[in-house]
Amino acid sequence: MTPTDSSLQCALEAIDTANQADPNPERVGDDLLPKEYAYSLHMTRWLFELEPQPSERMQIACRAQHIERWTMPR
Repeated sequence: MTPTDSSLQCALEAIDTANQADPNPERVGDDLLPKEYAYSLHMTRWLFELEPQPSERMQIACRAQHIERWTMPR
């Protein structure tokens, strides 16, 4: 793992940790996941469908686009 890979992994883990605190559950297959965490994983999978080798910035932006969204009612 290169230092860049390590930095990307740390960023994604921080985003996931924040989104795993979402109190709103969402069913994904047989699992019940925090809603924004599930959304961030879904969007990451979709990103790799559209662009098999996305930049690190794109991966972070995609994963974080709804970070802690439940804390800001619309």
